[in-house]
Amino acid sequence: MIFNLGGKEMTSDNENLKLLIQQLQQGSERAFTILYDQFSKPIYRNILRLVKDEDIAQELLQDLFLKIWEIRQNIKQEGSFKSFLNKVAENMVYMHFRKIAKDNRAN
Repeated sequence: MIFNLGGKEMTSDNENLKLLIQQLQQGSERAFTILYDQFSKPIYRNILRLVKDEDIAQELLQDLFLKIWEIRQNIKQEGSFKSFLNKVAENMVYMHFRKIAKDNRAN
């Protein structure tokens, strides 16, 4: 279903996502679980594509959602939430590789 709000088309799914993010910002564990269930698999696949290790990908995914919970009050509802998650995940992967490089230089 599509709604037209002031010249912008918004799907009911988009509205539901905004509502879930608002509930997350207010500390709703239920909203967090729903968002995790909705986004964890595609985000995991993107992380796995970058790190090529299932255990590391799973660990980074858990770290990502822990981070989302910690910063939930500061999440802005501009743009795509999935894109936001992917960007945070990419940054976590880069930090992971930097740490490995630093550890290798120290040895």
